[in-house]
Amino acid sequence: MLITSGVGGTLGSFHGPGTADVLREIALAPDDAAEIDRNILHVVPELTDEVAELVRERLLISISDWPLIWPTGGFTAFPGTLTALERVAVLAPVVALSNVSCISGPARMGDLRDQCGQFLAGVCTSYQLQARKPQPRCWAAVAAEHRIPVGDIVHLGDRVLEDVRGSLAAGCRAAVLVDTRNVDVPADIRDDPRVTVVRDLADAADRLAELAAASAPWRCSL
Repeated sequence: MLITSGVGGTLGSFHGPGTADVLREIALAPDDAAEIDRNILHVVPELTDEVAELVRERLLISISDWPLIWPTGGFTAFPGTLTALERVAVLAPVVALSNVSCISGPARMGDLRDQCGQFLAGVCTSYQLQARKPQPRCWAAVAAEHRIPVGDIVHLGDRVLEDVRGSLAAGCRAAVLVDTRNVDVPADIRDDPRVTVVRDLADAADRLAELAAASAPWRCSL
C-alpha cells in the first residue's frame, strides 16, 4: 500500500496571498484569474517569459504592473497533523500530492517539507507533474515513480472532485475524504464502498490502519 495525500485542507492550511489573489489585484480581467492560475500556472514547471506574456495577455495585465518579486504565502500544518502522520507513515509510505502554482508552490512545499518532511516519502506537485488533480495521470505518475500498481494507492484529500473522484477514476484502491471543509458529499460518493468520510486526519489514520490490516499478507504460525 502507498498513501497519497492532499496538502492544503488535508494536512494543514495555505496562508498569505495565493497566485490567483495577486493576479486579481493587477488584472483588468480579474474574474478569470483563478481559471488562468489553475489551467496555466498550476501545470507549467516554471514561470518563463513566454508563460508570463500569455498570462498578461489573457488577464489584460500591463507589464509595468507585473510583480518583480511575487508574494508566495506559506503553509502551516494543522495541530494534529504530525501525530497522525507519524501513525500513518508506519503503515505505508506517504506522498504529498498538491495542486499548486509554479509561483507559490516552491515556498509552500518548502514549508511542508520543513514541518512534515520526516514523515513523507515524497512531495509531488501539479507544476512538476504538468497535470493537476483530478487528472488520473497524477496518481499514475506517483505509482510509476514508486514502482507499484495504481490499485495499491489509497488517497487522502478534502475535495470531492479533485481528491475522491479523481483518485477513484485513476484506479486507486480507496479514497478517504477528510472533511475539514464541511462539504456537501454527494450520495454516490457517500455510498461508494471504496470511500470513507472522516472528520479529521486522526480519524483518517484509524481508517488507514484498517485498510493496511486488510491488505497485509496472511501469516501462518507453527
